[in-house]
Amino acid sequence: MKWNYAFFAGFVLSRPRLLTLPFRGVYVPAYVNFEFIRDFDNIQTVIDVGANEGHVSRALSALLPGAHVHSFEPMTEPFERLKRSGRGERFHANQVAVTDKVGFATLHALPSYSPGSSLFPVKDPVGGHPGIGGKARLDSVPTTTLDAYFESQRMHGRAFLKLDTQGSELLALKGAERTLESVDVIYCETSFTELYDGQCLFHEVYDFLRGHDFVYHGSLNESWFYPQFKPALSENSLFVRR
Repeated sequence: MKWNYAFFAGFVLSRPRLLTLPFRGVYVPAYVNFEFIRDFDNIQTVIDVGANEGHVSRALSALLPGAHVHSFEPMTEPFERLKRSGRGERFHANQVAVTDKVGFATLHALPSYSPGSSLFPVKDPVGGHPGIGGKARLDSVPTTTLDAYFESQRMHGRAFLKLDTQGSELLALKGAERTLESVDVIYCETSFTELYDGQCLFHEVYDFLRGHDFVYHGSLNESWFYPQFKPALSENSLFVRR
């Protein structure tokens, strides 16, 4: 871990422009991780499912200043910070979980590590994933599908979809059959090992998206500059429309 911090610090110092980002409220690791999106010059809509406090939404707003950003986060504490992270009429924050049904669901909320909260219960033992574990608080949260959401919201041009919902990504995709027709790039957290009871795994997401004309383009590992010499429990998978 300490070597990764050292490599990242050196990388930032080699690009002084990055040092200005915190003064604009932009989280530098998220900005660096998503700079690739500039290679897709037709993206006018960003969909951030599992936005948490808004680090990724804010970074994507900075990278694509003309895009409309639709962010979704069901937990109240991070959602309040998400709302404050966005600015202007192009930013849309929604306190709702995205799944395959409109209604309500139980969220297994982890107050000590909100990004680890999930619609599925944490496995015991969790398998060595840092931060995930401990006693969950059960919250009833509203749910929507992306297809239902975009019935009342305009989709501007082509879209970029980011999914990070701790194992329920496939449910969100199944509720987005029509929405996916407007999506060109998908960044999706996928797992190779069950960290949550009943969650989806990489091969299920891969098969679903391949059936919807997306091609797997490898993984992006959240600015891990120093190599990790062990099999990954999960990855951030990139899919691009064929």
